[in-house]
Amino acid sequence: MSAPNNGDLAGGGAAGLARDQRATSKGPARDEPATGEGVGGTLLPWGQAAMREAILVLTTCASLMEGESIAKHLLEQKLVACANLGNHMHSYFVWHGQAQEATEYPLLLKTLRERFGEVEAEIRKLHSYENPEIIAVPIVAASAAYLDWIAAGVAATPPAPGEPES
Repeated sequence: MSAPNNGDLAGGGAAGLARDQRATSKGPARDEPATGEGVGGTLLPWGQAAMREAILVLTTCASLMEGESIAKHLLEQKLVACANLGNHMHSYFVWHGQAQEATEYPLLLKTLRERFGEVEAEIRKLHSYENPEIIAVPIVAASAAYLDWIAAGVAATPPAPGEPES
């Protein structure tokens, strides 16, 4: 088997790399469903990924207060199971044709793919930027217990105003 190309997203990208690594270490060939083992639990079989696809949503905020506000709102609405607000970082980018620099605060959010549209809409409502970074990255491997925790923390539908939370 040839070495996987880490940068080849069209050829399977990270998922293809993970399948190649599993196939060489133990278990099924590349095209068969596989189950890997993780620290603290068993990874979900690849075939079950569509049932509850966990994602990591990345955004940056202009201030710590803005990040806290967005994180707490998304948690209260049960749109995310977890929010991590990082320390400041220096960002360099092009905006309206001009090179820019800014201090920003990274916000990492764990949720399910089916909730991305709602998460994106809420971030856009609360964010101070005209065009905030809102990127979803699939979680290609995690312990079953952690995925269960994410799924349990993200309600199927947000509670109606005044309605008790489930």
